[in-house]
Amino acid sequence: MSSSEVVRVYCLDVGQGDATVVIGPQPGRAILVDAYRADPVLDVLRDHKVTRLSLALLTHSDYDHSAGFAAVLEEFIEGMSGRVDFVAFDLDRLEATGVWKRLLARLRDLACPAGHLGSRRFELCPATLDHTVTQRALRRTLIARILYPTFDDLNYIARLRGMPNEASAVLLLEWRGQRMLLGGDLGALGWAALVRRMPDDLRAHVFRFPHHGGRFVPVKVNGKSISQEGLLEHVRPSAVVISVGTHNNRGHPAPGTVRAICSRKGTRLLCTEATRLCLCGNEQEPAPLPDGPVPCAGTVVVTLGSGPRPIVVPSRAEHRRVTDGFAGPACRKRH
Repeated sequence: MSSSEVVRVYCLDVGQGDATVVIGPQPGRAILVDAYRADPVLDVLRDHKVTRLSLALLTHSDYDHSAGFAAVLEEFIEGMSGRVDFVAFDLDRLEATGVWKRLLARLRDLACPAGHLGSRRFELCPATLDHTVTQRALRRTLIARILYPTFDDLNYIARLRGMPNEASAVLLLEWRGQRMLLGGDLGALGWAALVRRMPDDLRAHVFRFPHHGGRFVPVKVNGKSISQEGLLEHVRPSAVVISVGTHNNRGHPAPGTVRAICSRKGTRLLCTEATRLCLCGNEQEPAPLPDGPVPCAGTVVVTLGSGPRPIVVPSRAEHRRVTDGFAGPACRKRH
């Protein structure tokens, strides 16, 4: 089967942050979703001889999703002579943070650099479900669909303070009947709105769990609550990927998240790095962490359209060989 007949999704090991590269199905084209670090993203683009980014999506402006985003675009355009069609970015109606303002200014400079004559290098559009330019961008990709937020969602969330994650974009990838859902950093309030809007259309074979597997506080909206278990029941994944750093100080992934995922029969959990939750003899007595990052699944590659179900690498056996080498019983029994 030629590479043009499959879609490969690289959930990159970038430490405590997110970066995803989607290769194909059109030869030489890719989609970028967030970029905490630039180098691993650029390595994948070079390895696959990508010459065009159909879409670069920033789910929201948190530093651990956006720190390397503009650097990727700059090197891809100026260093690799690549073309970018659309850049969809977080409107940040909540706070208009300094990080967001600096990023937006840099994106505008990249789109229309000083002395640049002719048309813009790429079009900027909001990362929303109901924006016409964004919809045109998504149609170009053949495989991507933004499920959240709408402008109404953003207007509602803007009235809430201190909850910027509830504006994070959620992206669905679909190819040859196989699906992967990228959850960004969306919290329970946003998921409750999404579940109400499309309760029967969230199922996905692979789920990049939101917010690095962080604590998920159930909320009740209009009499209906959404919890980790409820969200997983709506998605019903066979594999869940959590992007996390070994030495993160947020306690990610949360023990409750891991329990909710691993309690589902037939659902496999892959973290990009091992954390204190895994590197312990038992859950009450964490062992000291090694000095550097510890690979668990490392970069996870999901191939859509290659057979009756997606292929997730590392395989279960390969993953088990890694975890058997360093993890305590609390981790090993989950794999």
